[in-house]
Amino acid sequence: MIKALEEGKRRISQAISSGSLPHAVLLKGDNYVCREIVMYAAARLFNKSETALDTVGDFYMADGKSLKVANAQEILDNMSVTPSTGKRLIVFSDAGSISVIVQNMLLKTIEEPPPGNFFIFYGNESGLLPTIHSRCANLSLGEISCEDAAEYVKAQGASDEDAMYYARIGQGVENALRLYTNEDYRNYCFSCVDYICSLGKRSMFSAEERTCAQGEAKNAVEMFDMALSDMRSVKMGTGCVYFSREPYAGRIKECAHRLTDKQINELFRLTTAMHISLNSNSPALQVFDTFAAKAEQVIGYGI
Repeated sequence: MIKALEEGKRRISQAISSGSLPHAVLLKGDNYVCREIVMYAAARLFNKSETALDTVGDFYMADGKSLKVANAQEILDNMSVTPSTGKRLIVFSDAGSISVIVQNMLLKTIEEPPPGNFFIFYGNESGLLPTIHSRCANLSLGEISCEDAAEYVKAQGASDEDAMYYARIGQGVENALRLYTNEDYRNYCFSCVDYICSLGKRSMFSAEERTCAQGEAKNAVEMFDMALSDMRSVKMGTGCVYFSREPYAGRIKECAHRLTDKQINELFRLTTAMHISLNSNSPALQVFDTFAAKAEQVIGYGI
């Protein structure tokens, strides 16, 4: 049982039962947990089983990353029609990836929606405008422990050791499950570790890595951060915390001995800048190419 999930369900259930569900809610927490709470909320709101929600015409799920102006306008236009069930729930996943133009389009309706209309936002909330934040009731679900995430990976057939390994790297239920079940995604994540460990030998991304970066940019930077963190641990004599298996542990160790503390710290500064740029919806390829060029300077000039 994930405590954050159970607590989130309890609070949503209480709000729906008492008729006090806010018209706009921002869920903050692990994406898997947020999605589970969204489905639970929809089932309660429409008095349906979760498996029957696809038959509810007043329940909309929109992916923020692919949401276009035309899609948003269609959603807003539909708001003028009274929902057949008396209620309408519109959910935006990966909400922080919604373009600034579309976020501004949604502002007025989110602030004063027609009766019976509800919005839920979740995912990458740091990318949402402050004006969106201010119009939403915030429901913070807390952190997910490695142990909780590992339990879900084990339920997919993983051994205790594999489950904990992917839970540590995944930093959450959804990503841990992807690492265990999706070989292509797992290979891509480990290629990010290979890239960081090859700095000084090569700095630019391959064509394949640049292509993957467009869809998995934020997860890639997380891999960079964990690999660099492991290098710091190696420098301190404690060994790798995240990528503790071979061949990656050995590659990280070799790179840690090759780079200075100052270089590792400067690379951390560059990955922090990547997070900021990606959260502001800067083009992923531009962000990665900028990192590659600056990382080359850090290594090449011995900064």
